[in-house]
Parts: sequence; C-alpha cells; structure tokens
Amino acid sequence: MWENMKMIHRLGLVFGVLILLFGGAGLLAIRSMNRLASLTDNLYRHPFVVSTSVLRANSNIIAMHRSMKDVALADNEHQIQMAVNAVNQAEKKVVAEFERINERFLGNKMLVREAQQAFQDWKPIRDEVIALMRAGEDKKAAAITREKGATQVELLNERMTLLMDFAENKAGEFHENALTISYDVQRMVIVILVFSLLTGVLLAILMTRVIQKQVGGDPSDIEILANKVAGGDFSIEASAEGSTGILKALVLMTQSLKRDAERNAENDWLKESSVELNVCMRGEQTLNELGGNLCQFLVKKMDAAVGGLYVPDDDNQMVMIASYGLGNGTDGSKNIGPGEGIIGQAMLDKKSRIIHQLPLNYMQITSGTLDIEPDRLLVFPFTWNDRVEAIAELGTVHPFTKRQLTFLENEATGVAINIASARSRKP
Repeated sequence: MWENMKMIHRLGLVFGVLILLFGGAGLLAIRSMNRLASLTDNLYRHPFVVSTSVLRANSNIIAMHRSMKDVALADNEHQIQMAVNAVNQAEKKVVAEFERINERFLGNKMLVREAQQAFQDWKPIRDEVIALMRAGEDKKAAAITREKGATQVELLNERMTLLMDFAENKAGEFHENALTISYDVQRMVIVILVFSLLTGVLLAILMTRVIQKQVGGDPSDIEILANKVAGGDFSIEASAEGSTGILKALVLMTQSLKRDAERNAENDWLKESSVELNVCMRGEQTLNELGGNLCQFLVKKMDAAVGGLYVPDDDNQMVMIASYGLGNGTDGSKNIGPGEGIIGQAMLDKKSRIIHQLPLNYMQITSGTLDIEPDRLLVFPFTWNDRVEAIAELGTVHPFTKRQLTFLENEATGVAINIASARSRKP
C-alpha cells in the first residue's frame, strides 16, 4: 500500500502523524505547565505567606515579651510608658499578621484560632503587670512576668510552632508534586524527541528527490550559506537580486539576521554600559569623588584619550573638578562663564557638539614618551530641570560611534541628577 501511494499522500500521512504527535504533546505539556504554575502559585500564596507571617508574628511577640520585662524593671512612670508603647506597637503588627495567616492558611483553621486565643489570653496578664508597676508593686509585677507571663508566652510559641510546621509540610507537599510533574514531562519529551527523530529521518529520505528538484539553485552553495548562517556568521556578501526560490529567501534572511544581531549587540552594550555607569555613581560620594569616577569612566567608555568634567560653582562659573590624561599645558584651573569658549557656549545652549578642528594647544594627550593633541572634541552637557549640572569634555583621535553618543543621551539625565545630589551633600 505504501509503495502505491503518491508522494504527496506519503508526505501528508507522515506530516499528519507528526501533527497529531506534536499536538498531543503540546496539549500534555500545556496541561502539565498549568499544574506546575498552579502549584507554584499555591506555594507562594499559602505556605510561603503563612510561614513568613508566622516568623514576623514571632519576632513581634518576642519584642513584646522583651518590652514587658522592661516594664517590670522600670524605675519610673516615663520608662513604664515607653515600654507600654513598644508593646502596643508590636501587638498591632502581630494582629495584622494573624489576619494574613487566617486568610491564607490551608489547614484546620482551629489551629489559627487557638494561636490567636493564646495571644489574646496574654493581654490581661500584661495589663495586670502594668497596673501593678504603676501602683508601685514591682515585686508582684516581676513575679507575674516570670511565672504567668512566661508560661503564656511559651504556650503561644507552641501554637505558632504548630502553624509553622503545617506550612512547611504543605510546602513540601507542593514541592514533591511539582517534582513528580516535572519528571513526567521530561520523560514525555524524551519519548517524543526519539520518535520525532526517527520519523524525521524517514521523512528526509522520502523528501530528498523532491527537495533536489525544488531548491532553485546549487544545493552545495545553499548548504554552505546555510551552515554559515547557522554558525552565526552574517558577514556573507550576497545579493538577493538575481536569486530565486530558497536561495533568495536565505539571502534575505541572512541580511535580516545580520541587522538584528547588530541591533541586539548595540542594545546589550547600552544595557551593560548603563549598569556599569550606575555602579560608578553608586553610594554617597562627594562631588569631587563622583566627578573623578565619572570622568575616568566616560573617557574609557567613549574610547577617548583625554577628558575633563566641569560643574557650575555658586557664581554660575564652570569649574573643572576632574580630568583624565591632560597634559601640563592644559589649564583646567580657570573659571569659565556662560558663553565663554566651547564650554561656556554649551552651558548656554545646553547642546552637545563634536568639534573637528581644535584651537592650537587647546588640549594635550600626555603619555610617558610624548604629548599629542586630539583631532576632535566632544562637549556634552548633562542637564536636569533645564539646568546644566555638568559638562563633559572628551578628546580623541578617532570618531565617536553612534552607540557611544546614544549612550550619553540615554544616561544624561541620570548623571545630572547624581551630580546634583552630590552637590547638595557638599559640606
């Protein structure tokens, strides 16, 4: 029967089997993932929330018990009242945690009510101790704290331990169920992969002649191009003009992947650079410390050779607070007013600019053996709330890239805010 079937019918049968196989596998996988998601959600919404609330409640109960000891040891009314206030604040937090526990607890709510009752029974004991202390009967108050109070706290701790144990057991149950489902899914995927591999081999044998007739070009050329693309090599110089069929589609795909790869690489660089910049500005640095770190970071990130960072002083004069690689002939000590020179002009119009022809001896790059002058200069103002908080001046001997300039534009406001914050902390 198989030998008498046409190729299209053979392919239809094979594809039909594959569709049924993958369709069934997909439905099973979706069902299993939904169960895993439900278990994970229940793990978070119930055992995790309950155990966290129990821990918080226990912490506040300990704080209340410690404050009650402070009440028993107080020497005057002021100390008593301070300790009572601490008890009341912690009590409100415990009540709030009990409400959350009661809402999310999956077991017998009697356990929660017993713990709440133990906590409520502790209040009249506390009130009695406070009343005795205010009446001057500190010995009786201390005795009640050591005996009745301690006993009640111990009972309360036992009740809270029961809640914690139940939450941990329930979490373990959810975890075991999740593992079981995960193992089942893995076994199912392995079986499907093996069967699909065997079916794919059969399908490849059946389709060989059809493919050879429909590729529209030399299969060896297409194979070489496809292998390079699969290996991530998009540097192939090929044109879609004059190509047809699979070869044309492959060329167009290669060009598209190349554009996507370049765009992704640029986005990754921008993200990584943003993280590095945030690390550079992290912490409560002084203005000079932040300026030095920013100047060094910007010179390296922008592949510059020299750089300087200017900030306005109290008289609205731009002052260099940091530099990198400047020669001895560069004067960074004088103040620059609005409109004066390149820096002053950037202070006025708040626009960045790249200058290709620099004045003689404007800026020097100093190394161990020689001094040279950069052939282009980037002046970039960092503004916030329409105010120039700083101006970066970067000199280089090669062009700045588009992604470097995009990086500065994206991060300009954040840099300005950090500099403004550092200035506000200036002694």
